[in-house]
Order: sequence, then C-alpha cells, then structure tokens
Amino acid sequence: ASDVYKRQVNISVRAAGETIELTPYLSLRKYQVSDPDLGIANREVRQLHYTGWPDHGVPSDASLDSFM
Repeated sequence: ASDVYKRQVNISVRAAGETIELTPYLSLRKYQVSDPDLGIANREVRQLHYTGWPDHGVPSDASLDSFM
C-alpha cells in the first residue's frame, strides 16, 4: 500500500459581481477564492465561458471568431 496524503480543504469561493456578456457566445465571470490554511486571501479568478458550442458537431467560424 502506498502512503497517500489527504488534506482537508478549506477553500471559499464566492461570485464577485455579475456575469458580463462580452459577445453573444462569450461570458466573463469573476470569483473571489480564498484558503486561509494556505494563506490565500481573496484571490480573483476569472472564468471565460464559451456558450456557442453546439450539442453535436463543431461551432461555426463566426462564433469562434468572437472568442479569439
């Protein structure tokens, strides 16, 4: 058996403002993340959410152009 290190995680994540629609296919969200056990306080994390991906196949060139 191998030794496995497991740490209890004390991470806090909260939304920092509203979702911003950059294009019809691209949204930006901001979060504040903290982990007091690691000394991380209120680090901003940004998420780009591409919503133009179809259920089947690949997106059109037009929707991908707005992402780049």
